[in-house]
Amino acid sequence: MDWEEEERQDTLVPELIRHWTNERLAPDILDQRGELLQKVLDRIREQADLVQQLRADPDISEDEHFQIILVQTEVERIRFIVRSYIRSRIHKIEKYAHYILEDQDMQRRLSAMELNHAQSYAALIDRQLDVSVLNAMPGWIRREGPNWQGPSTISRPNKDTSIFVHALQDCAHVLLPDGRPVDIKKGSINLLRYSTIENNLRRGEVELV
Repeated sequence: MDWEEEERQDTLVPELIRHWTNERLAPDILDQRGELLQKVLDRIREQADLVQQLRADPDISEDEHFQIILVQTEVERIRFIVRSYIRSRIHKIEKYAHYILEDQDMQRRLSAMELNHAQSYAALIDRQLDVSVLNAMPGWIRREGPNWQGPSTISRPNKDTSIFVHALQDCAHVLLPDGRPVDIKKGSINLLRYSTIENNLRRGEVELV
């Protein structure tokens, strides 16, 4: 079996782990990685099918049986990462559902299924608030409108959050909050505001740690 050689050449899992870590640590919703997820799920199905075929082989060797156990363990690890990645995105989508629906850039970061979930979740919350709270209040306080003068009740990502960033390449002229430019060297780890490196993260020039 050539699983070990395939694992050395495979970049799908490291890429998945990087996007999973970024999604968990970023205060914002990052761009969806539907194509990568589909490739990973296809790989999981292939390996699961291969394991079942080999388990049915009465002539399987002891070494191959041990390799099957290793592959099964790896498949479960990848499944956990996929589920955690999806849960992280769903948590943010539900937390920022109303903000997503008023921001075109945020909507472009979601898959069609995720955007549909944001719309459905926001509508569900609105109906629940109407029934349980807002119907008993004066009309002027029920909804934020263009003339609303009070503080916003819509949750938004806090982009002033400080995060640790590992530079995957040299990043020149990164602007700090005070307007000063800095150069971030490849391989360095820095503590910065998320808003400072948001664009670098989306371009894949840095990763969160």
